Amino acid sequence: MSGGGTAHGRRFDRRRFLELSGVSTTAVLLGTGAMHSGTARALPPALGDPFTLGVASGDPLPDGVVLWTRLAPDPLAADGRGGMPAEPFGVRYEVAEDERFTRIVRRGAVEATPELGHSVHPEITGLRPGRDYFYRFRAGTAVSPVGRTRTAPAPGTAVEKLTFGLASCQAWTGGRYAAYRAMAADDLDFVVHVGDYIYEGGSTRTLADFRVLHARYKTSPDLRAAHAAFPFVTTFDDHEVDNNWAGDIPQDSTPDFRALRANAFQAYYEHLPLRVAARPSGPDMTLYRSLTFGELLSLVVLDTRQHRTDQADGRFIAPRDPDALDPERTMTGDEQERWLFDVLAGSRARWNVIAQQTIMAFFDYDTGEGVSINHDQWDGYAAARDRLFAFLAEQRPSNVVVVSGDWHSSWVNDLKADFADPGSETLATEFVGTSISSGCGWRDDVAAALGANPHVRFFDGDHRGYARCTVTPSQWRTDIQVVNDPAAAAGPAFTLASFVVADGVAGARRVDDAGDGVSGTVTDATDGTPLAGVAVLARAADGTVASTGSTDADGEYRLLVTAGTYDVVATAGCYQTATRTVTLTEDRLVRVDVALPRVTGAVAGTGKRLAGARVEAGESDVILENAALAMAVAAVTEDGQLLGTTRGKVLDMAVRGRTDQLDWINLTYASAARPQGTEAWQQATVRYERVEVTEAGPARAVVRATGASTDFPALAVETTYTIEPDVSWVAAESLFRNTGSAPVAPWIGDAIDHDGAGQCTGIPGHGTITTPYGSPREYSPSEPWIGMTGTDPQTYGLLYDANPAGLLAAATGNWVMSMLAVEIAPAEQFRLRRRIVAVDSGGAADPFAVLAQLYRAGR
Repeated sequence: MSGGGTAHGRRFDRRRFLELSGVSTTAVLLGTGAMHSGTARALPPALGDPFTLGVASGDPLPDGVVLWTRLAPDPLAADGRGGMPAEPFGVRYEVAEDERFTRIVRRGAVEATPELGHSVHPEITGLRPGRDYFYRFRAGTAVSPVGRTRTAPAPGTAVEKLTFGLASCQAWTGGRYAAYRAMAADDLDFVVHVGDYIYEGGSTRTLADFRVLHARYKTSPDLRAAHAAFPFVTTFDDHEVDNNWAGDIPQDSTPDFRALRANAFQAYYEHLPLRVAARPSGPDMTLYRSLTFGELLSLVVLDTRQHRTDQADGRFIAPRDPDALDPERTMTGDEQERWLFDVLAGSRARWNVIAQQTIMAFFDYDTGEGVSINHDQWDGYAAARDRLFAFLAEQRPSNVVVVSGDWHSSWVNDLKADFADPGSETLATEFVGTSISSGCGWRDDVAAALGANPHVRFFDGDHRGYARCTVTPSQWRTDIQVVNDPAAAAGPAFTLASFVVADGVAGARRVDDAGDGVSGTVTDATDGTPLAGVAVLARAADGTVASTGSTDADGEYRLLVTAGTYDVVATAGCYQTATRTVTLTEDRLVRVDVALPRVTGAVAGTGKRLAGARVEAGESDVILENAALAMAVAAVTEDGQLLGTTRGKVLDMAVRGRTDQLDWINLTYASAARPQGTEAWQQATVRYERVEVTEAGPARAVVRATGASTDFPALAVETTYTIEPDVSWVAAESLFRNTGSAPVAPWIGDAIDHDGAGQCTGIPGHGTITTPYGSPREYSPSEPWIGMTGTDPQTYGLLYDANPAGLLAAATGNWVMSMLAVEIAPAEQFRLRRRIVAVDSGGAADPFAVLAQLYRAGR
């Protein structure tokens, strides 16, 4: 804000403040005369440092803020009490105009009670608007680290500039948060956190569970530093309670969900700088509110979880359910929706910000003729979005900007009056902030569908960080600040891209040449086509990898590096690896374009990876490829679902120009029991001990895996993978050989686990199968093949060369497996031959028709 970063006319020394805040040190112990409140007991020094979780401030008003700390000498104590006795203790606070507390302007005393986990939330009033203040707490003889806060400008005053950070989605990384460390060194007026402050787990149910989880996050020195540096304005999303919860409805059949919600709400309140108005009453919590910053900005904070209708479809990404268009559906509840409209209608601010959780813009994940959406986002509540947009079109509040999170990626969206008409009016701009640390496993699903969503002006799913939003009367600017490694203990932040919105003109414009590092386009050397999903890295002169990234839908990449000399290495399946050398003499953006030659013939070997966010195989695993498709076979990597039996199994596969959509293909299994139930597909009954390249190409490439059944130790199993030039499959033959003296009768077969968006199964004679994970069924295929696909147009299949008598399939929309009961006499063997297919269906209405055609053509 105007005068931001100063205190009493002196420039604010952020480095000096971080030293004084003591975010990485223990609390200072004072001598005699330490203050304590009223009749509450003073904290005994023997308990140790009570300020392990740091300090924070929040919700800045022109005359004050709310402060926070929680007494917790043993923050991870399993009982959730933080090492505190079950009695109240006195806590004093001090607020000063200077870092050394020579000009104290407010003192007070509060009680830290066991009912609130010994957290305190004193609301400070009587401060001057638009000013920096410093604060600290005392408990017994201990004094907390110093925090800095800043009040909002006075109502109606002109403000030259306001800068805030946008944060969300901070999955635990073991204690270090590179993005928060960079943020703490930034110059911000406040931070808006739009949810997923913690990530719950299946065992997080009791108040003690949630307290310990919040405390674990607060043990991060980087998170504590950010809280100590700026006031936070927070709201929750789903993971503070339960993944994708909606109102009183959990994602799964969680017993007594309202009790769980009450525990989650209380722990959330106990660990964040929230005013008493937000204190929960059992499973209810009033979190939506608005803040104003002079005449420049109005900030509306929404709660889109507690009052929403249940999702129309519980799947990750799926064809749009007709109920998603129901006019009665709500994202905020009627009362909050009316409140939102009233606040916007009454606002006199130049910029009106709506801070909320999930992506508001429409996004169609289906690259074909259908429409597939994320039903948890505003697309699943189209009528609620329509009502908001109709209000914006009619009432015309000034410069509406929506800031969102949830999706672990950076987006810039035009919010259109009609998303089906790219020429329709842009009513507002949406900036979706990337995650602090959480990964974006659906990056490829978004990237593949960007062409069908022209209102998305920018997308990046590779990088973690935060957004810096700088607002002036004439312009809004968002700088996307990212880090190379979200869990690194050291390393700089980089500007990935910058966008501006002009006063009075909805829609964002990219700032040319903003950012740092190396950028460029990767193309097909044969036809010049831009290549999406290519893995690109910068290797420093000492051999270390300085930065990694991937190309977007236009073949563009960005590597975040400082001045120096680097090899830029681009790798993709079906292409030869290419390297370009670049030297940066200063921290600026340098362009390096790369053309990739296609693979010649057929090749098998190590030293490269396929492209895509779902890729599991590393450079020590084996790639088989030609110019049409590439497939990775595990030689070293272990998948958690196939632990101990991953070697020799297919981990990744993609056609040229596409990215991997698989978790794995399990070739093969040999089970003593008939596979049944929801976990039937996770067969760990063949363990390959050796994986070797027997022919490296170019006429053909062959990889052989040898081992045995874990259920039948005498049953030797050998699978051979063979790829030839230009074909769209890998031939796979499994030989089951009985080396024992007694017959064996295993169930054998294969399983496909497709992890892409909109996943579904195809079984001949039974059409497309989308049944939920918990409802598997058996089928008798009319032809001997099984397949899977998703919104990405790649269709994967297993086509069996003969029609084995008794071949069955079991499936849900998430997985499919073949099943065949065989009996093998001593010294006898059984061969199972099939083709592993990956083919681009072209977005056909029946994506499995290509498998039927290939099977019939190959009979």
